[in-house]
Amino acid sequence: MNIALTQANLDQALRNPWFGIYNRCALDIALAQGLIPVGFAKVYFDIDGLKQANDRWGKVESSRRIKHALCRTTDYTFSAFSGDEILTFCPTHDAVGYAHRIQSDLCSMGLSATFAISLGGHTPDELEEEVSRAKDLGHRGTITVL
Repeated sequence: MNIALTQANLDQALRNPWFGIYNRCALDIALAQGLIPVGFAKVYFDIDGLKQANDRWGKVESSRRIKHALCRTTDYTFSAFSGDEILTFCPTHDAVGYAHRIQSDLCSMGLSATFAISLGGHTPDELEEEVSRAKDLGHRGTITVL
């Protein structure tokens, strides 16, 4: 069987269907190819209570609210890490302010998130380690610098 991938098919395969942002596969490609600029921090966040939000509003409406909050902050590229976990990169000097802006936008949509900011390297192994640390250190609705 010969399957031809068009650019549209490829782009669709690399995006999270609910939020319209790049998915984990696209993130892994970017990291492997060294496409994340030096001097950028990783801002990782986990949407708090996504299951409850889905139960309250339905998955389509919850996703619309998250997408709206993310689209309001268009300075940098987002990537879905897994499920309700999202990762973005931004200049180190703006990382804390950026996390506050995302948090504020999510709150305005009736949602919250737990954030972790890392100034470390950008290899896939480092990312896995830092996300694991972020999950251990994060407290609901907080911003932690690793």
